[in-house]
Order: sequence, then C-alpha cells, then structure tokens
Amino acid sequence: MWKDIREDTIFSDFIISAEIPSISVPLLEEEILDIRNTEEGEKKSNAHGFHSPTYDPSTPCNKPELTNLQDTTIQFTNAALQDRDFGVEMCGYQWWVNINKQYSYNNLHHHGRCDVIGVYYVKLPKDSGSMTLMRNDGSSYTHLFSKIKGGHQLELDATPGRLYIMPGHLWHFVDVNECEEDRISISFNLFVEHKYD
Repeated sequence: MWKDIREDTIFSDFIISAEIPSISVPLLEEEILDIRNTEEGEKKSNAHGFHSPTYDPSTPCNKPELTNLQDTTIQFTNAALQDRDFGVEMCGYQWWVNINKQYSYNNLHHHGRCDVIGVYYVKLPKDSGSMTLMRNDGSSYTHLFSKIKGGHQLELDATPGRLYIMPGHLWHFVDVNECEEDRISISFNLFVEHKYD
C-alpha cells in the first residue's frame, strides 16, 4: 500500500543543559542576596518578585561567583552551538537575577532579539513555580499537536545547579511560587554572529 516512506524533523528547537561543578551555589546565593539588599530592582516580566539590574560588558556585576557563572555560561553556549554546527560564535551577553518570593510569578514573555536564552537555577524549592516554554508558530492555532507532549507547550523539568540554554525566540512564563521559600534563578540573553561574516 505504501512505498519508500521518508521522514525528516523540520524547524526543531533545542534545550541543552549541563551541571556546572565549578560553581558554588552557596556563594552564588550569598552574592545574589547582597544584590537584592543593595540594588534597586527593575520592572520586567517578574510580578511581585525581584528582578536585579541587567549586567553586561558595559555594566559588570563585580561579584566573583556570578562573574564565574557568566563566563562559564558563555563558554558552554559557544561550545554547545559549535558542537551542533550552527556556524556562529558568541558576540554579546546580558544577565540578571530573578527572586520569586511566595506568590510571585513571571508573565508570558520572550527576550526580544536575543539569539539564545539561558537560565541557571540557584534555588528551586518544591511548588515554587515551573517554567513553561510555548511554541510561537502557526501550530499553536491547530489541533494537530495539541495531544502530543510538548506539542504546544513544554514544562521545563529543571534541577537546581543546572544551566539550560534554548533559542531566544521561545515565549515562556513561570507559574506562581506556592511555597514560603524563594525561587532563585539567573537569566541570560546571549547574542551570536556568524563566524565568517
């Protein structure tokens, strides 16, 4: 009845993650709490929580363990993209700290023109809110993928002490923190350019 059936996956996205043993989570948490206690927060997607100032090459953080994470994230992203033959290399970055206290959440958003987004989980207590990634193409208007796990949206099964990177165009949100402990993460905007431009 059928002959020579072929199948390709098209327009696929990725989530790449890794543990980073060289990072001290207790030192990160200490530096992050110092930022919360001394810096003015920004109003972004975070509702009722703390969003630190945005750090980049022109506004460095000057905290050793956070700088270590920044540098390691850039190296990991470069290596992951090169291993997959994207033909690009890092050319810029931004990052900030999110602290979601009880009843805080992050509204549905994306990170503008950034090429790769990253998130490192410092503290992720049970019931503190999951990050959900959403497709943003025409498939979200059809029934074809609605019953397939990850067809329209995917809840990130995150682990503290782990870095996740994914394409920058993905819409995402974080559910309400239902527990009494803070949920702490560090978000990255990573920019790339073609190697041979």
